[in-house]
Amino acid sequence: MKKREHELLLYFEDRQVSYGGQVNTINMTPKDFSTAERWNDEGFITFGRIGESDDLPGRYTHWCRLSEDAWRKAQRLRRKRAAKTFRKGWKPATQSNRF
Repeated sequence: MKKREHELLLYFEDRQVSYGGQVNTINMTPKDFSTAERWNDEGFITFGRIGESDDLPGRYTHWCRLSEDAWRKAQRLRRKRAAKTFRKGWKPATQSNRF
């Protein structure tokens, strides 16, 4: 996977966890759509357009659901990103100001 695909997978993972799978596609590029369609065809994710009869806010035009393989990949990416971005050199708080 390329970096942009990693970002797209993590975006879909966040949308499934935080928004019930509803996807706001306003920032998705045509390349993102083609990647989502390819992943859908491969069974890596399920991705589709929300029907007109569904009573959802207008900004959510699509939905996604991750496969078990996609969940595993997203978890690895999250852990890798966390390890990379965690600030090194944190000092533990003293007993008096722990929280």
